[in-house]
Amino acid sequence: MIRLESISKTFQTKSGTVTAVDDVTLEMQQGEIFGIIGFSGAGKSTLVRCMNLLERPTKGKVLIAGKDLMELESKELRKIRRKIGMIFQHFNLMSSRTVYQNIAFPLRKSSLSKIEKEEKIRSLLQLVDLVDKKDAYPSQLSGGQKQRVAIARALANDPDVLLCDEATSALDPQTTKSILKLLKKVNQELNITIVLITHEMAAVKEICDRVAIMEKGRVVEYGDTVQLFAYPKQKITKDFIHTAGNLEKVQELLEEEHELLQIEDGSKLLLLTYCGENAGHPLISYLVKKFDIEVNILYGNIDFLKGKPLGKLVISLAGTKEHIEEAMEYIRAIGVEMEVIRG
Repeated sequence: MIRLESISKTFQTKSGTVTAVDDVTLEMQQGEIFGIIGFSGAGKSTLVRCMNLLERPTKGKVLIAGKDLMELESKELRKIRRKIGMIFQHFNLMSSRTVYQNIAFPLRKSSLSKIEKEEKIRSLLQLVDLVDKKDAYPSQLSGGQKQRVAIARALANDPDVLLCDEATSALDPQTTKSILKLLKKVNQELNITIVLITHEMAAVKEICDRVAIMEKGRVVEYGDTVQLFAYPKQKITKDFIHTAGNLEKVQELLEEEHELLQIEDGSKLLLLTYCGENAGHPLISYLVKKFDIEVNILYGNIDFLKGKPLGKLVISLAGTKEHIEEAMEYIRAIGVEMEVIRG
């Protein structure tokens, strides 16, 4: 549905040329939810604005359903843009218009009859669960309700693509969950390709099929969300995952030489990652019984991504060198990812 080929975007400032997006090539498949994540200044918002040419790339190609937007005349570009909905962090609603009027606004030049427009708006209000708020003004709505209006407005022209630029960043955690649930519903019921720009790994974990990690304008890693969470390669990816699962606290304790993570000579401190079927394996009790070693659990967390369990466990192993090595070999053999973090 979307293909970006060698996209770069530079800006001229008083201090010189700034490269916001640097040679990015990505593909988003029809009907998937694709996440683009990075810390502030990574270039992700500039990249998503390049997808509908709100920011025109300095170089590269933007293809939507096979058409290169960079080569289109203004009239044809406007036609394509109507099929690309967009929602923003701060909602961008018209304060002087009601919920109904905000959703109706994109339909003002539509070929639909008045009755068809009314029916369309009614169905969108039902989709976002705001039928009872149709005559309210934005100032009378909560943040989550405003974002629901923005989503309904973005869907008014039956888009093929929905771009979400930090759509949940201004919302509290509970409201964020409800908006992500709504986006998933929109994706499944309308088969719309969704691109989610965020700095929150929890949002990616909740709904994204695939994800790209951005740093300093470049995509440093991307792929299936479950695989990326389970087996990250780049440091920035690991940092995001640790933040989402609170594993960064373990790293802090390591750096502080905290007594909780102190181990005796000959012992090992391991980070284990379980993914899929091996998450249900009674590993700890088996290690103790089979290899005659002491196992101490220092940290544990289980997430569910796309219905698959993903577990992170920090444990210490104490015993004879031979028994510890046998236990570690067994851990590898059953497909549990293992990283020795001390010892």
